[in-house]
Amino acid sequence: MDRRLIARAGAAMPHQPATALWRAWEVEALVRAAGLPRAGRGLDVGSGDGAVAVLLAETIEADWALVGVDPDPDEAELARATGLYKTVHAVPGDAIPEPDESFDFALANSVLEHVPEPDGVLREVARVLRPGAPLVVTVPGSSFHRVLGPPGLLGRLAVGGEEYEAAFDRRLAHLRYWSRDELEAALARAGFAVESVSEYLGRGEARRWAALSNATAGVASRVAGGRSPIEIQRSLRLRGTKRRAPARYVGAAVALAASVAVRDGGGEGACLLAVARKP
Repeated sequence: MDRRLIARAGAAMPHQPATALWRAWEVEALVRAAGLPRAGRGLDVGSGDGAVAVLLAETIEADWALVGVDPDPDEAELARATGLYKTVHAVPGDAIPEPDESFDFALANSVLEHVPEPDGVLREVARVLRPGAPLVVTVPGSSFHRVLGPPGLLGRLAVGGEEYEAAFDRRLAHLRYWSRDELEAALARAGFAVESVSEYLGRGEARRWAALSNATAGVASRVAGGRSPIEIQRSLRLRGTKRRAPARYVGAAVALAASVAVRDGGGEGACLLAVARKP
């Protein structure tokens, strides 16, 4: 567990402590998989606000010419403001306005679980990748709910009388969970050769993250009448604001405190990471 990475994630996302913790462990898994080159023209599919790409690029000291794609124009604008991207297209992932075979690699991090038609996105990514270029994908796996375990007091507080898993999925905007076979099959249909599929976010990490998420975004969403965490953050003008030193210090401290004594717990992981390549 890279505690410096956790502190950096918390400082970058002080208004999203649970997300910062998840992203730090996610970036650590991406670094460990070593599927992305440290240089070249890359495509960030579902780039969001760009925070994950910034953390990852800083961690591996990447020299990327990066292009982002995200259907939400507000998130695309935040990604542009990071200064990491050459350009960010506010378009769906199945309609990328870039030429054929024009990218050296692609990353789709925690994206395909939100997409109604992931096959179309994967085919489009295959179109714009050069032959031999890698694609790295992360998704929540089919064991996600099982690894997270029962709701506990914080989970019941966050969802009230609702069914816990359904309320959790709605808050995260998860449309599906992927088995290893389903992910490999989807990549193969798009023409990719799968090189490896691994698991990350073990039981200890996942349950610590879920408890923090329920205590923060979960309670806030319930109080706000079911609004999504991003909607709440936007209404409070928390997204896109410059992180002042006090907020960054607090964010780093909260993330570090939340990660104390966490062990992955062994067994299956909540998420999958696939490295594939366009032949």
